[in-house]
Amino acid sequence: NPGGLIVPGFTTLVCLVENIFPPSLTVSWTVAGAGVARGVTLGPFVPNPDLTFVRISRISVTPRPGDVVACVVTSGKDNATTVVAYWAPPQLQIVPERSGPALALVCYAWGFSPAEITLRWLRNGDIIGDNVGDTVGDTVGDTSGQTRALPVGDGTFRAQVTIQVPPGTSGDTFECLALHPSLEEPLRVTWAPGLSPRLSLMVALAVLALLLGLLLFTFGLCRYLSTGYTPLPGDTRAGYAPLPGDTYAGSI
Repeated sequence: NPGGLIVPGFTTLVCLVENIFPPSLTVSWTVAGAGVARGVTLGPFVPNPDLTFVRISRISVTPRPGDVVACVVTSGKDNATTVVAYWAPPQLQIVPERSGPALALVCYAWGFSPAEITLRWLRNGDIIGDNVGDTVGDTVGDTSGQTRALPVGDGTFRAQVTIQVPPGTSGDTFECLALHPSLEEPLRVTWAPGLSPRLSLMVALAVLALLLGLLLFTFGLCRYLSTGYTPLPGDTRAGYAPLPGDTYAGSI
């Protein structure tokens, strides 16, 4: 059961495979899902005192943003292939969570490897606290309750960082920033306060009702103007219908 670890360097990734027995396996690399041989070196099997072996492979590469670099181990005993480590950039998303009047912002990072990641919150461009993958507590700036990256099971990791947004932050902009070895520059996502989903729905329904009423009024007005005035039976003058025996010809 070999284990694997990628140690990031400037442009060189190291895949360390341990607990090998018997000494029969190959180590290869893929970049963005395609096998690569250029820049790859494979060391010999190195014995341990417990009769297992270690093998190291290196690749010199500069991953582009979004590229996934994987170290792939193929066992010679059963020809089984295992991806032991990834070099994958994180994905970020900010999710607001409201409990009564309190509002919390959770920044989720997932799909990244190796596990080393730095998550920070910014408020109006200023860093809140100085923390690595922590959970910010009851108020903005409280750096209690640290957390860490957790394995997902597919070779990647996930992490999250949370802040409680105090009242009076209307108009402020909150930003989650991620620093990871696979990124050439920090990854950022932004969140700004807006209308609640319920209030947004009410506003949308009010606007829809207003537009529908305006449409009906316009349709009725156009129909009235197109038909014109239709006199009543027996009407001999515009606006006046004489009664039987009426001889008055003047105007009212």
